[in-house]
Amino acid sequence: MINPMDILKLKGMWQQFRDAHPKLVAFAKAVRNGYVKEGSVFDLTVTDPEGNSIRTNFRLSESDLELFRQLAELVRGSSSN
Repeated sequence: MINPMDILKLKGMWQQFRDAHPKLVAFAKAVRNGYVKEGSVFDLTVTDPEGNSIRTNFRLSESDLELFRQLAELVRGSSSN
């Protein structure tokens, strides 16, 4: 069972994140609207302040997409309460 107070805390933290990173949120919306399908490859790089970086990539499977769909449903369901 999800604690409603935890959801409210996360909602506030999400709002701060969205405000601080509007380009990432816009990117995620574009991806959600048709770019992501089975077989899509995510290529991620993280660079620290000293310039060191680490990179990985992964190909999405149907089960990955189902996980994303279920999480989206959970989020939509909690925001309508």
